[in-house]
Amino acid sequence: MYMLRGNRFLVAGTLLVLWLAGCHRPVLRPEPSPAPTPALEARQLTRLGRPGEAMERLARLLQENPRDLAVQRWYVEAARAAGRLDQAERRYRRLEKKSRLRGLANYGLAMVEAARGPGHLEPALDRFRQAAGLLPEAADIPYRMGLLYLLAGRNQEALAAFARAMQLDGQQPAYRVARAEVLSRLGRDGEAMELLRPVLDMQPEQPVVQRARTVAARIYDPTRDSDPEVVTDLRKVMDLLTRDYVQQALQLANKVLDRFPRDALALTLKGLAHSRLLNNGEAVAALEAALASQPGNPSALVGLGDIYFRLERFGKARRYYEQAAELNPFDPEVHQRLGELASARREHQLAAQSFARLVMLQPRVLQNRYRYALELYSANHWHQAIDVYRGILEEKPDDLESLVRLGSLHLLLSRREAARKKHHLQQAARYLRRAREINPENQAIKEMLQQVEK
Repeated sequence: MYMLRGNRFLVAGTLLVLWLAGCHRPVLRPEPSPAPTPALEARQLTRLGRPGEAMERLARLLQENPRDLAVQRWYVEAARAAGRLDQAERRYRRLEKKSRLRGLANYGLAMVEAARGPGHLEPALDRFRQAAGLLPEAADIPYRMGLLYLLAGRNQEALAAFARAMQLDGQQPAYRVARAEVLSRLGRDGEAMELLRPVLDMQPEQPVVQRARTVAARIYDPTRDSDPEVVTDLRKVMDLLTRDYVQQALQLANKVLDRFPRDALALTLKGLAHSRLLNNGEAVAALEAALASQPGNPSALVGLGDIYFRLERFGKARRYYEQAAELNPFDPEVHQRLGELASARREHQLAAQSFARLVMLQPRVLQNRYRYALELYSANHWHQAIDVYRGILEEKPDDLESLVRLGSLHLLLSRREAARKKHHLQQAARYLRRAREINPENQAIKEMLQQVEK
């Protein structure tokens, strides 16, 4: 079930983080991750609570390449965390005296003013305007201005700024999502979704994905077309279904429909309750009525897909799921269903694509990543599966399943890649020995290690 409509505006602190720091790596890493750059290593020091050291390293990098705007932002981010914004300001004022670096100096000073908080909005915007005049091709400048306008609720100015950023660089998903946020605020939800739909295909960074998901969830708030009189009851129905009190949910949904017989959410919930009770005919009738009342109803489409999936009418189920995904590609349930359906039909490549999107949307849910890796393995994308398991180990170093899977994958590759056999056997031994330390009695681990070490 879709998220309920929350506050109409994003939290200022979230925007502050996005605007100050930017992002640096895509959500998914289908190929082995490159080694961190010196700039990323320096930025990580801020996150580790060592912002003073981060400032020093980033300052040295900026001496070598002052035109890297991301490093400029990370320098200000470190200065803010260290309580040394005055020092950062002095640095940029010195740069301002050099005519060839005046645009960069104004950009840095704008970031410093913005980092000082909402009371410094106008000085920050003034500096950004000066920077834009000196660096007219830098798309990041109108983007940062748009975020500040958004913080101030100046939607039309934000809309124009994001349009300018997209004009300069149409391949940045962050610009697209920010513009969609403003359009949604202005009640132009259709235009907002048109901007959002391609985002997951653009290798977006994680904060951008979650922000897009928030905007889409507001647009597809399931209560948006319901009478305010019954919204509380409808939320109770959703809660009852979540807690698996299906009969009670059905009774309450029917009471709402007695008063508002064409309420799309009540019809959808009635259909979902009947589906849970395996009353397929009643479920289909209710969900089709919901779609007749509200054609752009992703929840009803998913519900119909679930019924036909259960009946093993896979083609029809897929059509409903795909329609739901087309409407709102940011709903994790849709991608999970598409992945399960493709897996059931042994279409492992398609399943992997669906689970990849699910990982984008829910990166902290380890079960999604296990399933993604399993489908990659089944589709013979062994190196990509290895990278997914390594990513899990970065966050959970003693994850037994990932260690065993990595050991078995490297053992498999040692037999298929003769030129790298030694490397794969070494890797297999490393992962399996660690797995044995965690679970010394596991017979399967012992047997795999014997194969590696013989």
